[in-house]
Amino acid sequence: MADIKYLPINKDAIPYRFNIKIHDTTYTFEVHYNSEGDYFTVDLYRGSRLLRCGEKIVYGRQLFGVYRNMDFPNARIIPWDFAGKSARVGWDTLGESVHCWILSEGEAQ
Repeated sequence: MADIKYLPINKDAIPYRFNIKIHDTTYTFEVHYNSEGDYFTVDLYRGSRLLRCGEKIVYGRQLFGVYRNMDFPNARIIPWDFAGKSARVGWDTLGESVHCWILSEGEAQ
């Protein structure tokens, strides 16, 4: 059985950074929240190198999906609610029913 993980986003600490290992590579995520638009963005770092700034977390859309090179995670990170309670990412849903699931390339098909 696959080990399914999700990004551990702590809304009470925003804005903040955390490190997570994905397929033996450590990435740093910096999480921000826009209260006016009720949406979250993430910046992605590999070491001290900024790979992507201000990626909006959109329900059902893969984070960093258009960036397919060896610097970006070799996994799909998809905001989703497996319970079917929510269909959007906002303050009330992220970390409650919606999580940014980390799926290996083969698992996300």
